[in-house]
Amino acid sequence: MILIIYDSVFGNTEKVATMLAAEIELLGQPSLARPIGRVMTSEMKDADLIVVGSPTRAFVPTDMMQQFLTENAALLQGRNVSAFDTRLDPKATQAKIMGLFVKTPGYANDYFAKEFLRLNAKMIVPPSAFYVRKGKGPLSKNTSAQISSFATALVNAK
Repeated sequence: MILIIYDSVFGNTEKVATMLAAEIELLGQPSLARPIGRVMTSEMKDADLIVVGSPTRAFVPTDMMQQFLTENAALLQGRNVSAFDTRLDPKATQAKIMGLFVKTPGYANDYFAKEFLRLNAKMIVPPSAFYVRKGKGPLSKNTSAQISSFATALVNAK
């Protein structure tokens, strides 16, 4: 089973997580998308692959996702993992303005990669970034195709 654990602020990351789970199911693999507040330890233990997702907030995942990763470090150690984040589309006006002030922004995926390395978790599929067109959404137009590609990579790597 592929377990997708996510946190969402404006609903965009939740949409990606649920669409990803549905796409994985269409590819013939069991999948479950859970917000971090509803994940059960048994689901984490039973998962063949754990995928975490968060919006990028101030260049890192949400505080709740960071806390979740810390509290569940033992369940992630040595496991097969991947990640995704939602972030402002670099073509969006807000991103262009931010680029004037921040030369090397970070993203939730960067945090996930470092955390997984620290935990000796195996990132078996590179993380994926899904773009939001405005600060609160909606998701970019190519999101469905990107989710399909990411789901295929996850299923094939499992």
